[in-house]
Amino acid sequence: MDVLYVVTGVRSTVDLSDDEQELLNLYKKAPLAVKAAAIAALNAGISASTTVNVSGQGNRAAGRDYNENKK
Repeated sequence: MDVLYVVTGVRSTVDLSDDEQELLNLYKKAPLAVKAAAIAALNAGISASTTVNVSGQGNRAAGRDYNENKK
């Protein structure tokens, strides 16, 4: 439905790409919990940082080769 046309009588000139239309169709059919998860995932992806900064003294990091007793 062209909401702009319903409200103003002017046809919308914006066309969605195929992937945008598919996303919108899936979103419309999804239960509320799935919609909330999708919005949260998109928001997290937008605000995700590509770098991690660690500062200070005495910081510990656990990883593959971490050994606290290693000298």
